[in-house]
Amino acid sequence: MFEKGRIQISSAARRISPLLIAVALGTAVAACSADSGDLPASSTTSAAAESAAAATCTGAADTTAVCGISHAEDMIPLAGTKWVLAGSGQPDTIYRIDSGTKQVVNVAETIPANWDQARYPGCPGPLEPGKLSTHGIAVHDGDTPTLYTVSHGARESIEIFDVNKADAALTWVGCVLVPAGVGANAVTPLPDGGIAVTNMGDPATASVDKLMDGAITGNVQIWRSGEGWKVLPHSEGSGDNGILTSTDGQAVFVAMPGSQRIVRIPIDGTSPVTQSDKMTIMPDNLRWSTDNTILTTGMTLDPANKGKITATCLEDPTPCIVPYDVYAVNPGTMNVSSLGGRSDLPVMPLPTTALHVGDSLWITGIFGDRVEVTPYPGG
Repeated sequence: MFEKGRIQISSAARRISPLLIAVALGTAVAACSADSGDLPASSTTSAAAESAAAATCTGAADTTAVCGISHAEDMIPLAGTKWVLAGSGQPDTIYRIDSGTKQVVNVAETIPANWDQARYPGCPGPLEPGKLSTHGIAVHDGDTPTLYTVSHGARESIEIFDVNKADAALTWVGCVLVPAGVGANAVTPLPDGGIAVTNMGDPATASVDKLMDGAITGNVQIWRSGEGWKVLPHSEGSGDNGILTSTDGQAVFVAMPGSQRIVRIPIDGTSPVTQSDKMTIMPDNLRWSTDNTILTTGMTLDPANKGKITATCLEDPTPCIVPYDVYAVNPGTMNVSSLGGRSDLPVMPLPTTALHVGDSLWITGIFGDRVEVTPYPGG
């Protein structure tokens, strides 16, 4: 429950996922709101309110923060527009951020439905108000882009929306229910109309210790209309987390926080799997940079705690500020390079996504109340 701004995470929620504080948060926030009936006030703000928020929200010395957001675990640009979309653990909240003015509007307060029952026949129907709680998000580009969101609200599902490029208005078109025993984290669209979803591990058995020890906990699940769910061969890993589809559509890149690597897994299930060098961080979400490298961020491990997550974060993750870094991954060679050595990264609690927007690096975190915007290393 909420207690004066703190989020109390039960022992059961901690078990859901390792670093999986992210999943625990999404579940806890949705459950809290559903139990109390006390939904947060609208995140949609007037220009005056946005200006006031900007005046009271201060980034690090070399940053310009995007204010007026809460618990934005993931974010992605809407191609061909000025918009950046960000999910949130708060009920019925998907943020539209103007990449120029940094103004923020919640586009998920009221979402019309146009259910494609032929494509999503197993979906029970639209969610009731207050029941959407987003985690990982992805966009399939097109004249009418499609937004996919991992939701931990009233149901474990992938909720799917058409997006209007002009104003990023959403129309709900369907959902895909996540199988029992799957701890869904991130989603990516496939060229054939299917989706790939990372499964960090069975919520009943996954644990922090397993992830920290690099044990195999999860995999990648692929869904196609008319076929249902199948496990992608050779996708078993330590806390499968962020995911991206390769530009040629032949493979997916997956962040493995337990092994501190990014892996490239061919979708045909027969070609060899390749992996990056080990990083100092536990990589979280993956995003394409404008130079066609892959960006990822995450917390560094604490050598004093036997190379595991900072001990204080396990006890109370809400105020946890830990060292972190941002890496660029070459998708061809799988070589990795730290951006932290070329940039003074701003303070961010439990960072989860790094995004290249124009000449800036945007960083958000699951417990943050802003997006930090800092100059992109090298311009």
